[in-house]
Amino acid sequence: MLTARCYVERAYKYKTVKVLEFLTPHQQCVVHLDLDRCECSFLFPTGKVFSRTFHLGGRELFLAAYCNMDLQGAVQCLGLFLGMHGKESKPLAIYYEFAVRMSPTNEYVSKHKGNYTLTSGVVVGCRNLCCVDWTAFLKEDSLYFIKGVVYLLAVITIRE
Repeated sequence: MLTARCYVERAYKYKTVKVLEFLTPHQQCVVHLDLDRCECSFLFPTGKVFSRTFHLGGRELFLAAYCNMDLQGAVQCLGLFLGMHGKESKPLAIYYEFAVRMSPTNEYVSKHKGNYTLTSGVVVGCRNLCCVDWTAFLKEDSLYFIKGVVYLLAVITIRE
């Protein structure tokens, strides 16, 4: 006989991501990181959430979403960053692009991109991904939340 059990919601150390990895014509991966409004609210004022590790070109990479200050130090905002694990890892030359799915079209909109050579212990990314302060980002009528979820996308390509 089964008995009713109460389960306590747990905070996970690493957030699950959906990853598509392509080998041709370029070594590339597309990573989806979805955060609900509650997860985002826990990031304020200085929280971070890290993705589970994913692989590209034999390296272990991760995404990290932060609540941090913009470059001018004026407002807190959502930042998205890419990093590499492994003390002995060789540098990895990449092209990366971050996008956010937005209402009302539900299309991904590119927000930040660039070329970078990743090394262990250093992250690259965008301090103010959505170009709005934290309060505007979390508002009920925010364009960044679709049914209570913000959909973040990272496309990472190894440069030859």
